[in-house]
Amino acid sequence: MNFFLISASKDPTPMLRNGETGDWIRTFEGHKGAVWSCCLDKNTLRAASASADFSAKLWDALTRDVLHSFDQKHIVRACSFSEDTHFLLTGGFEKKTSHI
Repeated sequence: MNFFLISASKDPTPMLRNGETGDWIRTFEGHKGAVWSCCLDKNTLRAASASADFSAKLWDALTRDVLHSFDQKHIVRACSFSEDTHFLLTGGFEKKTSHI
């Protein structure tokens, strides 16, 4: 069974990895600050990231294209998809929920 994980770091590039081996698969480029959090939807079709550049981004996990950038007024520290994947929840000082 294959599974994937996405890793955040102090640089602006979340990385998709093989969940079993940790091997690098692809990098998501587009943030200008540290990525505090990232997540995958339950089908591994979309990824999301939360950054110190005051944005959360929604990505196509296969092509690495930015589908949408949610600009905020402060550092975004966390992100998570709702169970039905219709919402992207972000955590920071603004306390916003973004509908996707």
